[in-house]
Amino acid sequence: MSTETTRVERAELRRDVARPVRVGADDFVVWCSPDGGVRSAPRRCPHLDADLAGAPVIEGVLVCPSHGWSFDGTGAAFKRNERGRIDPKGTVAALTARDDGDGIEFSRA
Repeated sequence: MSTETTRVERAELRRDVARPVRVGADDFVVWCSPDGGVRSAPRRCPHLDADLAGAPVIEGVLVCPSHGWSFDGTGAAFKRNERGRIDPKGTVAALTARDDGDGIEFSRA
């Protein structure tokens, strides 16, 4: 069984906006968390299929610009309502990341 991988230079990852990547036939977005970790989510929001490439990342959380669904980058999806309550919305796929110091290798088994 082979694993598809994609490499991204660390300098290409940002903490304020998601960047698109393709791993095999699957499209994802990736970003850095405030602690320097690497996060990922599918490129399309499962709510209404909005494109998350270029979507804002706020305090390490990717936020869909269409309806506010949020992704923690480890697979959890949720929506924060106007009073701050967090409503879980299930899970989404996330990539495995391996940092070699200069770049990040993303994979999905």
